Amino acid sequence: MRTDPSKSIPTNADSAEQWVVWHKSLKRWFHKKEANEQWLRFWNQRAGKGSDPDTHELRKYMESQGVNLTKTPAAAITDKAIGILDWTEDTINAIRAIIIGTVILIILLIAYYIYHSTRRGKSIAEMALPIGRRSAPIYPMESYSSSSLRLTQ
Repeated sequence: MRTDPSKSIPTNADSAEQWVVWHKSLKRWFHKKEANEQWLRFWNQRAGKGSDPDTHELRKYMESQGVNLTKTPAAAITDKAIGILDWTEDTINAIRAIIIGTVILIILLIAYYIYHSTRRGKSIAEMALPIGRRSAPIYPMESYSSSSLRLTQ
């Protein structure tokens, strides 16, 4: 059996969560449009902008339900700041995912190169040398004459 939501209307002493729960019970009792009208009417009578239950979470929930609540200037600034922080957090998470994906791709490419190079019989030293220089030249120090090492003054 459904409970009539008019029997438990929140006040400004109640929390924002209780106002959200009450709105959900109104939606079960009425259609969404009528529930929004009833909620807004009692919100303006019993709590309203600037009251304790007037939080960002409540304004965000009611906006998702099609109700735009009036805001105090402080609430408008708070909502804008939270929106900027949410955007920044989302951007950082996207950059983090791109960096992690790039690192994983590089590791996989290196592993692929090592696997296929060792299958062709290359040693680790041969893989580490730059392409085009597959053997490092060895020049003994004795081959240099002392005249070629003079410093100009």
